[in-house]
Amino acid sequence: FPDAMRLRRAPLRAPGEQRLFRLAPLSQVLPPSLPRRAFVAAGAVFVLSLGFDGLTSLAPAKGQRFGDLHALLRIFGYLPTWLLLMLGLALDGQMRRDLGQRAALGLYVLLSAALSGAAAAVLKPLVRRLEPPRTGDYPGWIFAPLGDQPWKGSDLSFPSEHASVAFGALLALARLFPGAAPLCIALACGTAYGKVQARGHHVSDVCFSLLLALGVAWAFERAVARWPARTVRTAPEARAGFLGSTGERRGAVPPLSLEANEASASELRLAAAPEAER
Repeated sequence: FPDAMRLRRAPLRAPGEQRLFRLAPLSQVLPPSLPRRAFVAAGAVFVLSLGFDGLTSLAPAKGQRFGDLHALLRIFGYLPTWLLLMLGLALDGQMRRDLGQRAALGLYVLLSAALSGAAAAVLKPLVRRLEPPRTGDYPGWIFAPLGDQPWKGSDLSFPSEHASVAFGALLALARLFPGAAPLCIALACGTAYGKVQARGHHVSDVCFSLLLALGVAWAFERAVARWPARTVRTAPEARAGFLGSTGERRGAVPPLSLEANEASASELRLAAAPEAER
């Protein structure tokens, strides 16, 4: 009888309902697939940029200091910038998504930036194109010898890691939030322009970074979409699975009514009474 009363007062709670955070699968936050015309346009831009590499000779001498706008645009190619943005997306409670979905959005943007930068870092020592000279005219395509440390990417320029990180992250944001697409594209192009202005890269280096970021995004999203996603039940679904069709707990003793409780108490008193008192 006391056990039945405690069971009756116990709150109805599904297993795992008190979990505060669960990262949503990345496949639930992926933007629409990249259209083929995006790759065609990026490829055409890269081919045309090969004829404009000579514009590097118009840039100031390497080492010149630029203003705050140049420094602002440069940080979009800095990977820790997007780590901070990931935290900002996860903590923004005003978005109409739960914490797990917001964290997945930030992780998607961060991985887009990191994978694009990693791809550029791998290609740079393979292509081995030298950076523009500190001063003077455009010398054309000049390749560095292998040397003693062929894996080092210093003094190499093709493709641009900063531009790849900026294009990877900002294009991901533009696709997730189409209303901000013009601003995101302008910031990415500003980052690429700043690298050419500082004589860190040729025009074709940063234009190829755009094509590389699109290719990485396409491969990354295909891999995520094919990854078997584990079904995550929400609290209402877990409660529905925990309850039977009549609303009672599966495998639990049903709660007793008041009349049944009184009858059980009378039976217990009669059983405990001596034979003479009956």
